[in-house]
Amino acid sequence: MKSLKLQVSLLTLSRKEGCLHVGFRLFSAAAGAETICDILQREYGASPSDAPLVEADRERKPLAVPSIRKAFVEETILAINSIVRETPVESNAMLQEQTRPHSQAPENEDPNMRSSYGVYRLLLEICTITSWMDRDTEMKKFQLVLRPTQVAWVLKVQRDSAKAWDFFSWAARRTGYAHDQHCYANMIDLLGRSSDYSCLESLLSEMDRQHVPHNVIMLNRLIDIYTLKGDAEKAELFFDKLKALESQPNSYVIKSMMEVFAKAGRCTRALELFQVMLERRHFIGIKSYNNLLESLSRNGMHPCSC
Repeated sequence: MKSLKLQVSLLTLSRKEGCLHVGFRLFSAAAGAETICDILQREYGASPSDAPLVEADRERKPLAVPSIRKAFVEETILAINSIVRETPVESNAMLQEQTRPHSQAPENEDPNMRSSYGVYRLLLEICTITSWMDRDTEMKKFQLVLRPTQVAWVLKVQRDSAKAWDFFSWAARRTGYAHDQHCYANMIDLLGRSSDYSCLESLLSEMDRQHVPHNVIMLNRLIDIYTLKGDAEKAELFFDKLKALESQPNSYVIKSMMEVFAKAGRCTRALELFQVMLERRHFIGIKSYNNLLESLSRNGMHPCSC
């Protein structure tokens, strides 16, 4: 475990920053998916290890594993399977849980006692169903109550933006359910990575109608999406909203805005942000310098005339 101390720290930090899939990739690159699952099962599994105990261990009674930690481990293992697209070698109990069919509702099973692992697997299967009525039927049959944390997780591990958008829209119309900011942030991220600007515009309009506030994570992602698209007007809109939250934009955001203004021929705004980066001693790469100089050249190389 000591050799994986750095990777564990990266995984923990990535989870706190809302980039869990990045942490998984870093961790799996260093240890491999099978090793990760083995570690989780050994360190946090519900059943004690079959390995013989040394004398010191016999005197120390094993502590009970909190249910919230067990649930997190189950969700983590499922996320690893979805992200690295591999089937890790796990314990027999976990393997049986993975391969247990969900076509029929378990007999005499209390919905409140159902494992989080099974619920998340079932939600992934429901996400693949195209008919909304069939989804409702499945939810009713398994007596599932949809929660925003579950929807946010499904959106994070889903790679198909069309399926994710359909699942997101279906969930929003269920009685008694409402998306939280994590759901909106994950949906924005997926649509941006898929360059699905039509659905993204619909999502932003829906957020305005529902009066859903934009947090710093959403705004940074939206700025990144529209600067990569080259839409200076949209990027500026969310950049101004970010500054209105009294949040100081980071160097990446400022440089991205400077470049998109330069490409759009808005030299005055580009030079303003260039000056801000100099004052804050932010790193300015050669690409950013070239984009700015090219924009100034197109406008007569006189910043005051831009």
